[in-house]
Amino acid sequence: MPRRSTIRACSAFRVRCAALIALLVLSISLSVRAQSHPPAVVEITDEPHHVLVLSNERVRVFRLKLAPHEVTLPHRHQNFYAYLSLLPATIGNEVHGRQPVITQLDAGDLHTSKGGFNLAERNESSELAEVIVIEVLKQTARASARR
Repeated sequence: MPRRSTIRACSAFRVRCAALIALLVLSISLSVRAQSHPPAVVEITDEPHHVLVLSNERVRVFRLKLAPHEVTLPHRHQNFYAYLSLLPATIGNEVHGRQPVITQLDAGDLHTSKGGFNLAERNESSELAEVIVIEVLKQTARASARR
């Protein structure tokens, strides 16, 4: 007849194995779930790489800094905006479900976009990317009346 200590050791081993299997199943299910859903989209003001430097009733100005190969959180560009590259950089604009659009920027390059989309921006360069983003806010009734 087996000893009680042997029975307890086997029972404890079974409990540990069951806990390990449960943890493994949970880990796999969370991994699969994370892969099937795109990351949450945040407002540009909540994207940590976009630092607000000026805001008034007409514009918001952000300074975007990305280390080499760093990527922003997916965020919204709701309105028309312009962006000015302060340094040469290669930026990948990533929209969920589409191929990235790679843009080569020279220092002083100014580009515009109509906005109305969500994206993440990746610095494909081996150097710091620094960009000024100027977002034109929707006109208010008061601003329209001045014209």
